[in-house]
Amino acid sequence: MKNEIDLKALWQMKNAIPPDASVIVEKMNQYQQKFKRKIIVLNLILICTCVFIAMIWYYFQPKMLTTKIGIIVCILTMFIYLLVFNQLLPMMTRMSIQKSNADYLTNLIGIQRKQLFLKNVMMKFYFLGLTLGLFLYFYEYTMRSTTALILAYGITGLWIAMNWFYFLPKGFKKEELKVKDLIDLLRKTQSSF
Repeated sequence: MKNEIDLKALWQMKNAIPPDASVIVEKMNQYQQKFKRKIIVLNLILICTCVFIAMIWYYFQPKMLTTKIGIIVCILTMFIYLLVFNQLLPMMTRMSIQKSNADYLTNLIGIQRKQLFLKNVMMKFYFLGLTLGLFLYFYEYTMRSTTALILAYGITGLWIAMNWFYFLPKGFKKEELKVKDLIDLLRKTQSSF
């Protein structure tokens, strides 16, 4: 009695049904539109945040150098992150349904690599820069009172930790799954033809 299963033979016997082209096109269009909106919203939020931080500097006129350095670090961190994140926009606009599946797949894989870079490198840079900037900024206002120091640094540290350990991984995992599903779908269509 033979208990071994020949997976290769089973795989070859399987009849692969290619996904419907209209379903693929619709999924790709939805992904592109959602991602473009995400890029625009992130740009608006971070630019408004930078303007708000600059207005704080202008109206409250901080006296200590650490506060000014903290503001500059926060704004520069957001600006650098936006520069890198916005490199996804040309990649997204190059993706066209009229192009071949191979070109579309190549662009999706490029986007996937860029997202991994954003997740593994740029997010660490962003959170470290933002944390440093905020802690430098708070120094002038918290050195007068121990309670203010504990509250400001405690709440800020808790918020950063929550974002770092909960919201960020959840958001990246969701985005990675979307791209992975599209890539798998396109690979299925290529292998079935």
